[in-house]
Amino acid sequence: GEAPRWLRAVGRLAIPTSRVENGHRRHYDERCSGTLLAPPDGGDAQFVLSAWHCLEYYTDLSRTIRFELTGLAGEVLESRARAVASGGGMAADWALLQLDPPIPAGRGATAELDGRTVAAGTRLAMAGFSGDPGLGAGGERLTYDPACRVTGLSGPDRLTDCLAYKGASGGGAFHGGRLVGVLSRGDSQGRSIYVPAARFLPAVIRRLR
Repeated sequence: GEAPRWLRAVGRLAIPTSRVENGHRRHYDERCSGTLLAPPDGGDAQFVLSAWHCLEYYTDLSRTIRFELTGLAGEVLESRARAVASGGGMAADWALLQLDPPIPAGRGATAELDGRTVAAGTRLAMAGFSGDPGLGAGGERLTYDPACRVTGLSGPDRLTDCLAYKGASGGGAFHGGRLVGVLSRGDSQGRSIYVPAARFLPAVIRRLR
């Protein structure tokens, strides 16, 4: 109840994937996080920002990606999702998905993108459905690190001391309540890397308009 409103913009993605392991094809749901973006006109929200690697093994387009968000009244909101843009690899680990149906205006919280540079030492909050057995309940509960910091660079991305586990990938890095990046990878021990919004802002804005 004391969590900030912007936290509710982070939802959960279930992505049907498959890969060959030991000569056999295995089908499974990749569990990741995604952030519902604010529409520029204040209408229904139809785009979710996540990480490219969450979609790496999504090859059967006949199978449905699902997005789930807790609404402002506490209800569960669900939509189908399809990828419409991405960085195309781990070197640019972001992806944009479009919802069908959109989340109706006023039903779910949304996040404003902020493409400004975040300097080392800046405080952040990082949110996602971490798959840890503790607070994250194996990916069933949305959690966030409310007081971590940017610690440096990792190539074009930002290195932080935020704590996140598998399942939080695609979640949001927030500063001042605004979305400044997408969680890409980490070591589950207080070292997480996010892709700054400046790297994908033009591509996302083209879709939002």
